Amino acid sequence: MSDQELLQRYYARGDADLLGILLERYTLILFGVGMKYLKSEVEAEDMVQQVFLKALSEVPKYRIDNFGGWLYLVARNYCLSLLRQKQAYFLSEVPENIAQPETTDEKALWQKEEDI
Repeated sequence: MSDQELLQRYYARGDADLLGILLERYTLILFGVGMKYLKSEVEAEDMVQQVFLKALSEVPKYRIDNFGGWLYLVARNYCLSLLRQKQAYFLSEVPENIAQPETTDEKALWQKEEDI
């Protein structure tokens, strides 16, 4: 059965087993997407689980025409969100040994820069 047929039957019957079959088909593909973005097996496995949970809660609410494409977008967005969170965390950590400017006066800082 094609993805579209399984989706149509799922929407008609509400049988979670049909959705499970669909998700099972995409497990390795989702894991590959996770590895591409996250570069970590553990994080990729977690991402697959999170995408499955989102699918279980969101698919019944909406009509999805392209299940594989929708899953890919959910997985990609999750990975990008996780990477943004990591980046924000690392950027917020300022090491104590970095010299801070002597003054916070912007004009003085620019003048100091021009003098160099």
